[in-house]
Amino acid sequence: MDLKRMTRALLAMLLVCCFLTALSGCSKMENVETSSDDMASMSADSPEEVDEAAFGGEEGDETEGVLSSGEKVKYYVPAERKNPGNRYVTLFIWNVDSWKTVQYAYRDNLTVQKLLEGLAYVTNWNLSTSAVKLRDQSCTIWWDGKCSLYTGLPDKQAKEYIVFEPKDLDAAILDSVKKTIEENLGLSYTVSYGSANGGDLRLADIGVTIPVSEPYSSFWDYT
Repeated sequence: MDLKRMTRALLAMLLVCCFLTALSGCSKMENVETSSDDMASMSADSPEEVDEAAFGGEEGDETEGVLSSGEKVKYYVPAERKNPGNRYVTLFIWNVDSWKTVQYAYRDNLTVQKLLEGLAYVTNWNLSTSAVKLRDQSCTIWWDGKCSLYTGLPDKQAKEYIVFEPKDLDAAILDSVKKTIEENLGLSYTVSYGSANGGDLRLADIGVTIPVSEPYSSFWDYT
């Protein structure tokens, strides 16, 4: 009988010792700081999801070219994008008398803003907006005062899309945005344009007004 009591007592003491040891280990772990090497490893395992495209394009090296007329021009070459993404969309760009297409990489879900970022990145147009609204297969874009529709020809234009007249630039921007949205978000989409104050899009320098209340058709329908 005494042997059984002694065995039980020893087992109880052993359990208490194990419990105290576990508590001590937890306390020590709470005081351990993650090293900078460990943090770097954690960051590498979970890269940040960032779209690096800018609305005004990203300037690359200074580059000069010669046009067929013999005129020398400085033109824009997009800088290499970081974390471009693994999904692709086709951008449609109007250039005076023909359409050109470009494949553009993006991340996550496709939106109107990402399409605008892609067009801005490729062309160096400033496509800043004050608001973008989607409703019932329609898209309304209110352009910001900083966009190229108001500020005019960029100092450097992409070599493939150089224009010399403000009307040609406005036509290229508005027609390219419309077609790129429709071709990627659905041909049933209608696109409308307005100014930053919420009214019609007035391009005073070329004498063109585009009603915000009507679906946009083609630039030359308003001239």
